[in-house]
Amino acid sequence: MQNIILKQARAIAHSGDAIDIEQAQQLLMNHLTINQYDTEAWLLLARLECNPPFYDQDRIIHYVQHVLSYDPSNAYALLLWAYVDHYLMGNSDDDFYDKLCMAHSDDWEIMSMLELAKARYFELRDSKKCEEALKKSIEYCSTHAMNFYMLGKMYVKQGKIKEGNLLIEHGLQNIQRLRRCQDVDTWQLDYVSIQGLLDEFFSGISTNEIAIGGW
Repeated sequence: MQNIILKQARAIAHSGDAIDIEQAQQLLMNHLTINQYDTEAWLLLARLECNPPFYDQDRIIHYVQHVLSYDPSNAYALLLWAYVDHYLMGNSDDDFYDKLCMAHSDDWEIMSMLELAKARYFELRDSKKCEEALKKSIEYCSTHAMNFYMLGKMYVKQGKIKEGNLLIEHGLQNIQRLRRCQDVDTWQLDYVSIQGLLDEFFSGISTNEIAIGGW
């Protein structure tokens, strides 16, 4: 039954239309009133909120906090929270690093993304710790793009031009799916996939030319 509800919600929200997403959210909310520990449903509900015109940071945090209340090391919940903290709140949560340190996954790619989230936390707070987190992210996964690019950009700013440019180039080469500006009318966007969001905003292996400028 749970899998059926999730499939229905994904199918309804697939179009990206706001009305369809709201319908999918309501379906999930009804399901969760009875199944309060369905982690996949809570995470999907949070993911659907990460779409225009919603982006309600309080709702997303509320949904992932519920998951973390019974599964405090859930890496996906904390990565969704990290998305909110960085992209919607401007890294304003001074206590967020402690939350990130609670996360764990047996998947090295996920661990790499968590280290990148830590690097973002330290980006304007402690450049040395930011650098260490980016290096650790690369150690966990050398096939991601954003960790190499961010470390390279940091080195260029520090005057390590050659080393920095090599890292930036490595990061760009790791991009697997690049949506180009001239093709914006034909971009195929995924409004329901958590992995798709992570690939765009944490690993950087799926992105667009505009987004790269903000890395």
